[in-house]
Amino acid sequence: MLDLILKPLTAKILKTVSPLVADKRYEATCESTGSRPPAIITWYKGKRQLRRTKVSVTALFYLPMF
Repeated sequence: MLDLILKPLTAKILKTVSPLVADKRYEATCESTGSRPPAIITWYKGKRQLRRTKVSVTALFYLPMF
């Protein structure tokens, strides 16, 4: 059996807010498509990896056409 490993076709940061205000919470979402297996997304602040980001979300949106 042949199993392909494919890099993501796209990787986008969604819902950007600018400028950011101190002491206010923000949510950032990164969307990656086309990879196999699903991409592992790692967040950084400067050169430092952010550790509390071990969350993986997969969503499929389908619009049936009749």
